[in-house]
Amino acid sequence: MRPLPAFRRATRGTVFTAGDNAYPDGAAAELACYDRSWGGFKHRTYPSPGNHEYQSDGAAPYFAYFGARAGPAGRGYYSYDLGGWHVVALNSERDLDAEAGWLAADLAAHPAACTLAYWHKPLVTSGSEQCSALSASSPPPSRYRSPTAAARSRSCRRAPRTPRARTP
Repeated sequence: MRPLPAFRRATRGTVFTAGDNAYPDGAAAELACYDRSWGGFKHRTYPSPGNHEYQSDGAAPYFAYFGARAGPAGRGYYSYDLGGWHVVALNSERDLDAEAGWLAADLAAHPAACTLAYWHKPLVTSGSEQCSALSASSPPPSRYRSPTAAARSRSCRRAPRTPRARTP
């Protein structure tokens, strides 16, 4: 095993990815770059796929590289418990409504007071390329959006937000 840089030896905890782990096409050879930088954390990484992973054969290289850490092969969504938290990794690159039944059952089976969900596409972005919400083709299931996020999802948000998605 190659020696890890000091920051990797000193870093504790869990790592999650929010997609686009390999550029530009999510190919197996491109995952070598990820492996050189973050591969030392792979045993404690919980990934989610991004659009670049799906540019290669249904994200097959992504699922092969991360294995069981990416949840059931081909699905791209799963959950895990971490301390007092229930964490849900969703796949925004597929129809999230198809995941809604699984998500409802998962949340019912894990009624943790602290629940976190993550996925690749942002609900809202204010980057230089666009100032819009998650594409209409793959919005989060409506029953899991907060009323504030749903009402404001088509606007840019540049001000700091409180946990209830309100400007202070």
